[in-house]
Amino acid sequence: DGEQSGNVGLAAAQTWLKDLSLITRFDINEYWIFKLEGHYMNGLYGVTSDITNDPSEDWFLFAAKTTFSF
Repeated sequence: DGEQSGNVGLAAAQTWLKDLSLITRFDINEYWIFKLEGHYMNGLYGVTSDITNDPSEDWFLFAAKTTFSF
């Protein structure tokens, strides 16, 4: 819950990260796969200030991936 975060010099939200995700996969053919991922995140554990200047405790990540096997 971030209660002890002040003892180590972190903001409370930097002491946890909760992730709720929804992922779907499309097998286009036997060699080609396409994936879509959506993540709703609460917390900032492991997130550096280099990524964002004004971090919010609640944030969203969208990712797309394609794989071709030969």
